[in-house]
Formats: sequence, C-alpha cells, structure tokens
Amino acid sequence: CPSCPARMRSNSGASALEACRCEIGTAQLSETECWPCDLSRTKCEALGLALPIPFRGHWTDPLEPRRTYDCIPAAACVEKFTEDEVRNRRCAGQRFAGARDAAVAYVGDGCFECASNHYRHAGHCHSCGSQTRARWRLVSLVLLYAALVGTLLEVAGSPAVGALGILLTFLQISASMKYLSVAWPRELFAWLTATSVSYLDLELWAAECVFPKGWTYFAKYRVAMLQPLVWLLVISVSVFARVTRRVLAEYHRRARAAARTRANVKRRWMHGQVDSDAARYKSVADARSGLPLDRPELRDATDEYTAAEKLDYQNAKDFDRAMDYAKHKGVDVEDVETNLAKGEVPLGKRPLRLLIKTFAAETVERAKPTCMLLFQWGYFLLAQQAVAFFDCESNNAGKRLLRADPSVVCYEGAHLAHLPLGVLGIAAYPAGMLVFGVLFVRRYRADGPRPRVHARMSLI
Repeated sequence: CPSCPARMRSNSGASALEACRCEIGTAQLSETECWPCDLSRTKCEALGLALPIPFRGHWTDPLEPRRTYDCIPAAACVEKFTEDEVRNRRCAGQRFAGARDAAVAYVGDGCFECASNHYRHAGHCHSCGSQTRARWRLVSLVLLYAALVGTLLEVAGSPAVGALGILLTFLQISASMKYLSVAWPRELFAWLTATSVSYLDLELWAAECVFPKGWTYFAKYRVAMLQPLVWLLVISVSVFARVTRRVLAEYHRRARAAARTRANVKRRWMHGQVDSDAARYKSVADARSGLPLDRPELRDATDEYTAAEKLDYQNAKDFDRAMDYAKHKGVDVEDVETNLAKGEVPLGKRPLRLLIKTFAAETVERAKPTCMLLFQWGYFLLAQQAVAFFDCESNNAGKRLLRADPSVVCYEGAHLAHLPLGVLGIAAYPAGMLVFGVLFVRRYRADGPRPRVHARMSLI
C-alpha cells in the first residue's frame, strides 16, 4: 500500500491514496494539502476536518479555514462544536441572554458589529427593545443630562458639595469597572451601568437605536469631545434662567411690600382718627423699621447681648440690633442715605436695567465654581473617550480594531481622519484638565471660607 502524504493518515485497511485524510491537529484544505490548526484558538480533533472548530471568543471564517479571528469582545463569539455550526456563522446573543438559541446580538465576520436594533455599551451589544422604548429612553436621558448640568449652578455654593464630590468619585470609579474584561454577575453589572450616570456616559443614550445611520462611533466621539461647549451653553441658559427668576422674585417682593404698605397706611389712618397719640407712635415705629414696640430684644442698647451679638459688635462697630433683627425677619431696612452717599441705589428701588446688571454679576460669580464642579463631573467621560480612541486590539488577521467599537479599523479611513482630534483630545482632557484644575484651585484658594482650607490649599 502506498504511504499517505505528509501530515495525512488513513483508517486501518485503506488501500488507496483517496482514503488519506489530514491528521488530527490539522485542517484539510484540499486532497493533498493540510494546514496546522491554531490549537490555542481552535480544536481539530478528527481526521480530515475541513474547518477548524473555534473555542469561545474566536471565530473561524468558513470560506478561509486558515483565518481565525480573535473576537472583540470575547463574549461576542460562542464556542462551536461542529463544522455545520462554523458554516452557520452564528455569533453570540446579548450579554446575560443565557440560552444558545437566543437572538444574536453580533453579526459579520468575527462578530465585530452589532446586529440591527442593538446598541453598543462598554464594548458589548445590547438590545434596543421597541422603538417607543428607545425614543423615551433617549429623550429622558437627554433631559436628565441637561437638568443635572443646569442645577449645578444652584448647588455650587452649598456646604454639601464636598460630600457630593466624594460620592461622585466613588460612583465614577464603580462605573469604570464595567470596562474590565470580567464576567460580572448580572445584578452587579446592572449596578455598574446605573452608576454610569455619574459621568454623563453617552453610550447610555443608545441614540443608535433611534438614529441607526447617523449615530456612529465617530458621531458619538465628536459629541463627547465637544461636551465642554455643550456645558457652557447649558450653564449660559441656567444663568439667564436664574437672573430672570431673581428679577421676577424681586418684583413680586416689591408688589407684596406695596400691598403691605397700603394696608398699614389705611390701618394707621383709621387709628389716627380715634387716638390722639397715633402720630407719636408712628414716628417711633418708623425709627424701628416698622417692627413691634414690645419686643424685649429691641428695648435699647444698654441691655445684655448674646454671644453672637457681642461677636458682631467686635467685627462690625456699626452693628445695630434693631436693624439686624429686621433683616433676619426679611424686612427691607437698607440704609438709603449710606447707599446714596456711595452712589448706589437700594436694591428695592433699582430699575429693571440695574436689577439685571446686579443679579447677572452675582450669578456669573456663582458660575465660576459651577464650571469647576462640572469639569470634575465630566472629567471621567472626556478622559475615557479621549483614551479609548487609541485603545486598539489585534484581531489575529492583520488588523487592529478599536475596543470601544470593533467595527472601526484603527489608523485607517475615518479613524485616521479623526486622529488630529484624538491627539488634541488627549492634550486637552486627561492632561490639560488636570493642569487647569490645579491652576484654578491655586488662583481661588484664598477665597475659601475657612483658614484650615487656606492652609491645605496653599500646598498646591
């Protein structure tokens, strides 16, 4: 009997060369050619196997048995057991789908693309659900995003900002763990996904479910890189809204004060008709800013003072107890003569133009720490997107694919066209924002409310 060619074997009793088959560990490309299998990625456990059988995380091209892809992510490719399954080209289902016959979430050679009606989040493809659900999710997240950015202006001066910053940092660190190549339990992954709100994760928007053609990886990348401009726009709208609210509140206060004044004038006129001493009591009441005459804490300047009042006397020689109490009760007791001497008009008598100027200046000053809070909040998003643009991985077929979206080939085509923006993003965000934060804190460290803060921040 003639011997089989190299790397070929035949079953016992065979007498013709046609009975020769490629040995175990190789794939049969033709009647005379065998190709050694990549045993770290595939299994070739039978004689004459035409197609290598890939392990989980790998994908064999049925038209080219010598080509085996490394799937990105590995969960995109299910393990195959027969050649028919390889020819079927079936990819994995959605993460946590469980059953092997679940609807596929990945398609294409190497399972590098998401199936239709799926969006990519943390490298994995997830089902969009119904179109109605996708639209509501997108609208809700965009509105929540704008509301959170807008309300930062109101909480910028709150004493709780420090504690909220610590909580925010914890949530952002938790959210970053979902990008690790770890088989997270479903419940824990749900928690990590929920914490993604802490850094304005654009992938949660799932906008490709509503705009499957327009919302590509590069559209999402451009939106992420231009986020600071969006933040400035939202803050500008918030500043306008706050100034408008303050102006309307001031005119509402004036209207209420005018109504009270009319009621008091009428009451005093009626009192003057029956009491001959009404004029004397009126002058005393005016001297006390309209406050009751029987308040024991307003008797005179010779009675005992509380510890807080003594401190006020030490820090401000012109402290007036009656004036302080009136301001505490919300009564308008501005010193008109002092303001006029300084060339200032009392707030309650300023025209609309001066009111807008006053409140705008105050709100702009409040917006400065708001910008710092916003950059702290969005730093993780910007840094993560900037770094992810360069995070590429080989697919074992001569290409390097983007881990954030494996349908993108690195340093070719659109990725190469966006390379200048990527370099600028690296310089501006991961590095530039840290430098900006240090300079900002150093510039305004003396404006803090406590000497202990001054001492600690002076180290920067």
